[in-house]
Order: sequence, then C-alpha cells, then structure tokens
Amino acid sequence: MTDRTGVTTDRVPSAKRNQCVGIWRLLECFHQGPWTDLFYAQPAEAAGSPRADYVVKMVTDSIDAQLEGQLQLRQEATSAQAASHPNLIALLDARLSAPRPYVVFPRLDGQPLSTWLGSKYSQPLPVGLWWIRQAAQALQALHQSGWIHGDVKPDNMLVSLSGHLTVIDLGLSMREGDTLQADRFQGTPAYAAPEQIQGKGRATSQSDIYSLGIVFQQMLCRNKPAVPAKPLNRQLLQKFQVPESVVGMLEEMTSPTATDRPTAAQLVDRIFKLEIETLGTHIQPLDDTLPQAA
Repeated sequence: MTDRTGVTTDRVPSAKRNQCVGIWRLLECFHQGPWTDLFYAQPAEAAGSPRADYVVKMVTDSIDAQLEGQLQLRQEATSAQAASHPNLIALLDARLSAPRPYVVFPRLDGQPLSTWLGSKYSQPLPVGLWWIRQAAQALQALHQSGWIHGDVKPDNMLVSLSGHLTVIDLGLSMREGDTLQADRFQGTPAYAAPEQIQGKGRATSQSDIYSLGIVFQQMLCRNKPAVPAKPLNRQLLQKFQVPESVVGMLEEMTSPTATDRPTAAQLVDRIFKLEIETLGTHIQPLDDTLPQAA
C-alpha cells in the first residue's frame, strides 16, 4: 500500500475491520499515509449492511506519527468547521481527544482530478474552466473564513461523473497569518508557490491561487508541472489554442509575486465570464504531437 507521497508502506492499519470508534463501524482501510489511515465506515448500528457511506480518518498507532497526525486532524477539523461550501469537503464528526483521534467525512462519488487529467481525452475548455471555478469557490470559502488550504493539487480534488468538483484533504490547512505553520512547508513541491519553497515569505491565501494556476496549466497543456517550476509556456498554450484571455488570467494566477495574483473571489467572477465567452471551445493541439510529461 502507498501513502500520500507515493511511498510504499507495509505496516498494519491502525484499526481492524468491524472495529467501532465512537458511533462508527470501520470497514475497509483503503489508504495508509505516514500519519493517518482512511477507512470506509458506516454507523455502528448498521452492522450487517453492505453500505459504507462515510470515511473515517484516524491517526495511525505509530508513536512517531502521533503528534503530526493529531495536529493535522485538528487543523482539518477546525478549518472544515469554519468554512462550509458545496465544493468543499464537509466535516460530519470529530473526536480529537479520543485515544485514537479521528474525523469523519461523507464518502464521495467520483475520481481525483488527476485521474481525469491522465485520460487521453481532452475536456472542452468551458468544462475545464468550470472545474477550476468550483475549486476557486471552495478556496474562496476557506479564505473568507481565515484559512489557507496549503496543498492544492489534482489529487486533492474529486470530480463526480456529473462534473461536480469537491476540494478535499484539509490536513495541511493553516490559519492565515499563523507564522508557526506558514513557515513549515509540507505541501507538494510541484504545485507550491515560490514563497512557500524558496523561503522568501510565508504561505498566504495567494499561495493557494498559485497552486490552482499550476493545476489549470496542467489541465490545459496536459503535462505534469516541472520541479522547480518553470515560467508559463505561452508557445505551448498557443499550440493548444488557448484563448489569450485565459492565458492572461493564468499568468496572473502563477505570478511569482504573491500580491499580483487575483483573490479567489476575483477569480470566481472572472472565470464565470470566461466560461460564457468560451462556450464551444475545446482544448486540443494544432497537430498530433503532444507534449511529453516533464
């Protein structure tokens, strides 16, 4: 089994199948990370039912993971309670003082955005804009409540078959202005803003906007972001017939200067207008040559 960083781990899950924690019965452990495990779950009173409509995220039983795991669950629970939006994962329950702290979320239908981006089929540009707008709406709710997501990337966005996008995994979220947390980078380097990984400043809500811009660029160009990040490739975007109005917005989102980036609220309004302007536009290259993943 692999953790969120792709590292294989053979340790035993932190709980057993059919074990109850609080009012929840744990079923399959479907993900093991370095600090937490994820279980499909059901209400304890639903024993025998084949349904598992919930996800329990629990700190592992490793001594080395206890402090970090508990910190992440506390951040996740607090930020999810502070911000509520249809495009943001909803917190259903949290027991942070339990012997094994845990939080509970609904089990969502859909696939990570990374799976959609890995498909050989491109999406119409308005669909891509719609997905990015939904992510921006979730970030707007977080930012307006005083929180930063801290790890915006395709793996942390679930897209349903109907196209509804939900931003998930608030384990690395932090309060805006929290100098202790903002100085401690734990995100994903390929999507991180320059101020996060170069030590030139602290993470802010504008860092999330930069990360979302990198996700959008990946969606448009169908190649994975480089590490370290490279300047926006206008030539490649032109190859995929991306309108100049969209390129200009993307340049602002990925500006190396945080204060030059739009806020999430500004981004939502701007994308909504672009969705209307680009109806019928498809993301596709001018020839059969596709860029190679970096």
